[in-house]
Amino acid sequence: YREVFRDTSGDGQYVHLSPMESGNYTISFFSLGSAFATDNDAHISKIFEAFGNNRAGVSQELADEYSQRNPGASNPIQGFGNTSQEVLIPAFLEAYGGVSSSTVLFDPFMKVPKPNWRVTYDGLTQIPWFNKRFKRVTVGHGYRSTFSISSYETNLLYDDPNNEGYTEVTDINGNYLSKYTINQVVISEQLSPLIKVDMTWKNSLITRFEIKKTRNLTMSFTNNQLTEVRGNELIIGGGYRLKDVKIPIQSKGKPKELKSDLNVKADFSIRSNTTIVRKLVEETNTPLKGQRILSISVTADYAINRRFNIQAFYKRTGTKPFVSNLFNTSQSNAGITV
Repeated sequence: YREVFRDTSGDGQYVHLSPMESGNYTISFFSLGSAFATDNDAHISKIFEAFGNNRAGVSQELADEYSQRNPGASNPIQGFGNTSQEVLIPAFLEAYGGVSSSTVLFDPFMKVPKPNWRVTYDGLTQIPWFNKRFKRVTVGHGYRSTFSISSYETNLLYDDPNNEGYTEVTDINGNYLSKYTINQVVISEQLSPLIKVDMTWKNSLITRFEIKKTRNLTMSFTNNQLTEVRGNELIIGGGYRLKDVKIPIQSKGKPKELKSDLNVKADFSIRSNTTIVRKLVEETNTPLKGQRILSISVTADYAINRRFNIQAFYKRTGTKPFVSNLFNTSQSNAGITV
């Protein structure tokens, strides 16, 4: 918050001028209810359609609330059109987060954070079938979601002299001005992991399986469009510890034998990213970009002693874009580190 103190009359009496609030806001959120919604072949989203349809109900709610605050208003619903910021934010939160629109009318700064979590369970080896085959089995799951107002600042044209929570000033589209100018709001969601299983077998074999899912929803009020970025990733990994591997070397002209464990690990992952731009006014859903990324990583570690370790590695990553104006790419790395 900032303001200017100025002696405007010259008599030593300072007054408060140009009060301005600005900043950003983030709160933990819960949007899991819409996380698994899928598009049809035309990339049309039922959740996005619900978002658009919610606007009429939110507009009516705002008009009713406005009439209670300003009984002299003649037809307030005209001041809450389909492109009004006051309408779009509650409709957006209702569609993608299940938030009742009535709780965020005229105030998008939600006060109560929603629960996120991370769960890990390693008690499966208490079951005889698992205990015979595994030294350790760990199952994990995590969920994180946030709602963010990227930036906001006081609308200097907003006029509410009696601090009654409404203004009669409208913008070029005939919508009542909001108290704060907000450029965009973002829902960022990660199921990381959706499910993860780590297993250490009795024969020292290590296997790993993991699925991740991410989603970022950026609603811009400058062009009334939603940018949706979705990612899915599958990781399969394995490893094995070779006990007491012997390596012959020469030391001071005499043959010598090193003996240590050799740890070999391999990971394979496939990840897809898709970006879709959804426009409310034009009612279009356009895939902007996307790609599928395949990655293979292999490492072998040999500890000569507590201070000296050798690792051989190989990693290859290939990217295949979903759009025709980009090229397939690949990158390989290999070497030895000491």
